[in-house]
Amino acid sequence: MKKRVVYMLLCFMLCMVSIPAAAFADSETPAVPATWSDYAATAFAGGSGTEADPYQIETAEQLAKLAADINTGIVDLDHSKEYFKLTKDIDLSAHRWIPIGSGSANRSFHAFSGYFDGNDKTITGLRVDESDDHFSAGLFGNFSGYEIKNLKIKDAYVKTESGDETENAGILIGSAAQGYGMTTSVKDCSVSGIVESNSARTGGFAGDNSYGTYENCTADVKVIGAGCAGGFVGEDFKGTYKNCTAEGNVSGSWSVGGFAGVLFSESKADHCAAQGKVTASDWNAGGFAGYVEEG
Repeated sequence: MKKRVVYMLLCFMLCMVSIPAAAFADSETPAVPATWSDYAATAFAGGSGTEADPYQIETAEQLAKLAADINTGIVDLDHSKEYFKLTKDIDLSAHRWIPIGSGSANRSFHAFSGYFDGNDKTITGLRVDESDDHFSAGLFGNFSGYEIKNLKIKDAYVKTESGDETENAGILIGSAAQGYGMTTSVKDCSVSGIVESNSARTGGFAGDNSYGTYENCTADVKVIGAGCAGGFVGEDFKGTYKNCTAEGNVSGSWSVGGFAGVLFSESKADHCAAQGKVTASDWNAGGFAGYVEEG
């Protein structure tokens, strides 16, 4: 009799345990990872967007608003020629970051074309993965002008993949392609972390640059790339670099360099340096640049 009672109790307990497991199986299915765009603020902390009164950004949600606005593609929300200023350090570790200026440089894309002052504040926890969409990846996915300055990004992870080798990856900027009649300037900025792609132009600081000027900037980054991989910039066209440094190991297939994968057509590097191990599985490798033409 005692054995029968114990057996019945055990059966009852097993049934009770199995019921909630079946009932809640659907609700326990992992959800799609949230992005900061889902949590974008409805307003900035202050300011009107002018040089004298820049929009103030003090939270991750407000920074996400800048990205969300530009990525809508709506003209009234593109913030062209407007000014922004960080007023506090920002932690982005809670969600995946959708770049400010999404899309591919050679296809449909949106771009930041304004003035961003980091105010010597630091962004931590940046996590970007544009592998599924094959978009350019970075804090700024696409930057077409005018200025980014005084910003620090620490311990970031940026990744993308490309189906046709048109996407670019860098911690600060994926693709910096200067628009007609515009100038692009980046100065007094620093980044650290990891940048990874098996197919795109990959740089520790910027993936791809055309015409832009970089001054007093540093990258302490591990770069895992393919063709056109560099510790600071993956591929450059007529850009200028002054007092910029890259530290960290760089690996890729072809045109791999400690500072730049490719410096092409009047690219200029003045008082710049690279330090780290460079590994290329195919051809064109250099401690400073993998390939230089007319630079």
